[in-house]
Amino acid sequence: MGKLITVTDVEMSPDLGLARLYISVFPMGAAKDVLEFLNNEKSKIRGALGRSIGKDVRIIPELAFFIDSTAETGSRMDSLIDSLDIPKEDKETEED
Repeated sequence: MGKLITVTDVEMSPDLGLARLYISVFPMGAAKDVLEFLNNEKSKIRGALGRSIGKDVRIIPELAFFIDSTAETGSRMDSLIDSLDIPKEDKETEED
């Protein structure tokens, strides 16, 4: 089964020496394996980045990968909200 990996955010250190890349993985259960793979391939990824932008920047940043769990948290919040038993409001009460 394939995995969908999306870079959701990149934060650069002030000296541009470190890039923190936040990734979203689908299915979420594969996130740990994907993070391990990216960390194992970090030098190759940084090398490709250097070949791509090396003439335009002074330093090629070190890469740090993090899982962005925003989508998972949002899904969990939606599920919790959907499971609430909130009674409908009376229209007569609103008009008073």
